[in-house]
Amino acid sequence: DARMAKVDAKADAKMAKIDAKADAKMAAVKTDAKMAKADVRADAKMAKADVKADAKIAKAKGPATATCTDGTKSYADSRAGACSGHGGVKKWMGGAPKK
Repeated sequence: DARMAKVDAKADAKMAKIDAKADAKMAAVKTDAKMAKADVRADAKMAKADVKADAKIAKAKGPATATCTDGTKSYADSRAGACSGHGGVKKWMGGAPKK
């Protein structure tokens, strides 16, 4: 009987060790999933902030004066500054600014 109790105790200890390892693995998986979810939320929040900032800038500057070759918009007050560093003007919007 003592020998059987010893075998049972050893088996129980081994099972407890296996359970602890499985629990640790699950905790790591859950942590990874939480981190991934947090990253997705942060990216979405940043994208939303970018859209709001772009809308705010466009509203403050008024309509674009030109579309640049690379697709960006220019709000320059003169022809000289329009699309500098963006490959030049592709299309003037509502007529080119004077100067």
